[in-house]
Amino acid sequence: TFGHNYVPGALSLSIFSVGFLIFSISHIPTNTLIMLKKTKLHFKIGLFTTIINVILNIILIPRIGMIGGAIGTSTALILLYLIYSYYTYKYLKLQILSRKLLNAFIASIPSLIILYLIKSYLTLNFINLTISFIIFGLFYVAFLLLLKSFDKEDLDFIKQIRNKAKNYPANKK
Repeated sequence: TFGHNYVPGALSLSIFSVGFLIFSISHIPTNTLIMLKKTKLHFKIGLFTTIINVILNIILIPRIGMIGGAIGTSTALILLYLIYSYYTYKYLKLQILSRKLLNAFIASIPSLIILYLIKSYLTLNFINLTISFIIFGLFYVAFLLLLKSFDKEDLDFIKQIRNKAKNYPANKK
């Protein structure tokens, strides 16, 4: 979208986006702990994950550059979410991390790896970006199917979409 000058940062941004996406749902367990007046615990978790982030960045950035920074920061953000979720479950038996959410994350990893492997064969333009998006989507759905991530409601929704597509007026002769 922004031109060839931004291409080197694309993978770093993708990695960081995954970490930040998971971190963005950590507000629920974070606010739950604050509501329970566990502010000291909140501080300790924040301090611990900040130290982990700094250590990972010190180790990874010299070795693999900005991708290492993205990996280190994303790892710390995901760790932050997991720790908050653990304590929310410990105090309230409130399970924030569902199997469906975990499967969605797990399915994204091999899909991103496949996308990374084929990116060197594509030049940056709108058509190849669209093709990459479609490839990622197909592999992502395939991995979700392999992980049996779809429940009855999801399958019913997919059937409804398929039925509407079959009955769409453009498909009638």
